[in-house]
Amino acid sequence: MNKLLYLLLSITIIITSCKKEDENTNNPPNINLTPGLIGYLNDSENISKTTDGGFNWVTIQNLSPNIYDEGLIDFTTESIGFCVTDSDGAYKTIDGGINWSLIISDPFEFSSVDFPSINIGYIFNDQGFLFHKTINGGDSWDTITLYTEIESISFSSNDIGFGLTSDGELYKTNNGGISWGSICDAYDFEGISFPSENIGFGFFRDALEEHYTYKSTDGGFSWNLINQGIDFDQIDFPSENIGYGMTDNEVYKTTNGGQSWNI
Repeated sequence: MNKLLYLLLSITIIITSCKKEDENTNNPPNINLTPGLIGYLNDSENISKTTDGGFNWVTIQNLSPNIYDEGLIDFTTESIGFCVTDSDGAYKTIDGGINWSLIISDPFEFSSVDFPSINIGYIFNDQGFLFHKTINGGDSWDTITLYTEIESISFSSNDIGFGLTSDGELYKTNNGGISWGSICDAYDFEGISFPSENIGFGFFRDALEEHYTYKSTDGGFSWNLINQGIDFDQIDFPSENIGYGMTDNEVYKTTNGGQSWNI
């Protein structure tokens, strides 16, 4: 996502390192970065911000504790971000994550949020049979019925997106989520990130709890193993070469398309 975020000068900050302490929380960490140096991280205790590509993090003095307890985040501008929770709906911030307002109340648990551009955004729930879409930056939302059980999403453009079912099958849409077609069911992917239509990354654990990260160069139809051993909970590739991965207590970064990772 080509989102440009600037340093927030009005918030109180605490400098922290790129290694996060393991708090034994119920939800895995969630990371959201840009092709530049700016990004946000929710470790279920705080929402933090980096301005140097993940080497150092500042803790935002968030006034809405239920957001970082439960939420997945996606920021689109300097101040505007979105968070979906697993209890009461979706939230929006217009002050860089300090305050949050409920924008969608839903009886189901939300499982994924993605804004491929400032105005276009998607929110999916864990039931997989409907999703919400905005074309005006979250001011209003349409609810669209799905005929495929998709829970997790990654959109490489406003209309082209990829989705995972609960059993790891990969689907693709070319029309903004109106229709979806299966493109790969060979892996039980737990998470994906597609910085472009052709380049994608996915990870999963096998029955022996071995951890694998794969890369696709043909839009998700075929995959090649690029890493074995790092226990990612989430990956985020803002560009084809630069990517970030979260484990329980560490942030990893790659600058060569996932071939090597450093803490």
